[in-house]
Amino acid sequence: KLINKIGLSDALNSWFGPDKYDKDFIMGNLGIEVKAKHSGKIKITISSVTQLDLQSLENLILVVFTINSSSSNDQNSFTLDEIVDDLGELFDKDANLKYLFEKKIAEAGYDYDLGYSDRFWTNLENSQLFKIEKSFPSITSKNVDVKSISNISYDIDLNTVKEYKIDEERLNNLI
Repeated sequence: KLINKIGLSDALNSWFGPDKYDKDFIMGNLGIEVKAKHSGKIKITISSVTQLDLQSLENLILVVFTINSSSSNDQNSFTLDEIVDDLGELFDKDANLKYLFEKKIAEAGYDYDLGYSDRFWTNLENSQLFKIEKSFPSITSKNVDVKSISNISYDIDLNTVKEYKIDEERLNNLI
């Protein structure tokens, strides 16, 4: 979606997750944090005090995908290899971007030599989008002494934050 909205180079350069930043994507004053869950699950795990911290951002969006195990018989199923290959093909015309994509995907933990074609997944639900505001229930550096507490992980019940949901059009306007 980002590639279609801001272009190949800008989308790739906005991806900071593999670089161990606290947000997956940063585009100017907009941050995007991406999470995945199984269908039927109502909670997602936030793995640090900074993931949902606005810090200096004007807008922060939490995107939650619902991904389920599947089989090769399901015509809607996909593998991680297929996703990486499809994305990689987009970079075939620019060697520098291709190199950067392969570097980032490896830093994210993808190993081209392992092969992930035996695990099938399906995405049966639309992604959920949440606009993080100061009132969003989260643990941030403003409400925790991060000098004393060094590691925080917590779950958010998505049923309790429905008032922060936004639609794709609102996200597109922010991008």
